[in-house]
Amino acid sequence: MFTKTAILSLLASFAVAAPTSTSADVPADNPNVFSGFAVKSGSAIQGYSINANSLKFNLNNGTKTYCPPNSNVVCSLVGTTTVFLYRPESKSLFLDGIVAGGQQVYVAGDGSLSFTGAHSGALLDSSSATPFEYSPQKANGDAGYVTFDGKSFTACPADLGSDGTSYLIYALARTEPTSTCIAFRFQTALYDGAVPYQYE
Repeated sequence: MFTKTAILSLLASFAVAAPTSTSADVPADNPNVFSGFAVKSGSAIQGYSINANSLKFNLNNGTKTYCPPNSNVVCSLVGTTTVFLYRPESKSLFLDGIVAGGQQVYVAGDGSLSFTGAHSGALLDSSSATPFEYSPQKANGDAGYVTFDGKSFTACPADLGSDGTSYLIYALARTEPTSTCIAFRFQTALYDGAVPYQYE
């Protein structure tokens, strides 16, 4: 988990365009495992973490996870943070968890950033699981970033029952946002902590 100081340091890197990554730029940790946060300077969503909840992704409504009590996993030791896993060979994005089969991230027909349920990889014909593009965090601390089909994302206000305003995330490549939505950069930071059993 990142401290506020670490996140602020990463946000500061947004002012400089990220160069093309090389093996020398990337830290020794797995560069394809990361957490995400929204960057839009001066906006209400600046610095919010990107969370998986109810098969969608949100800002300011937290992560929803589950660990079966009768599994062989010690549930008190699993994580509760949304963690992503990028697969460069297929330009696909997954949630990093313990559950067999994994949970794939995709863009639904309405443009919303979504993920598959545990034990279910089925996608509707109108959904798109690729192409996600990802540039890892650099060894000097500069944040990485994620795009979908060459474009970033937008956060639209939604009544999700959280404290304050919460937002659902949409891919700009697949949706026309309204005036109430806030376009943002999906920035990333490498993650090496515990991951959830599964996301719900």
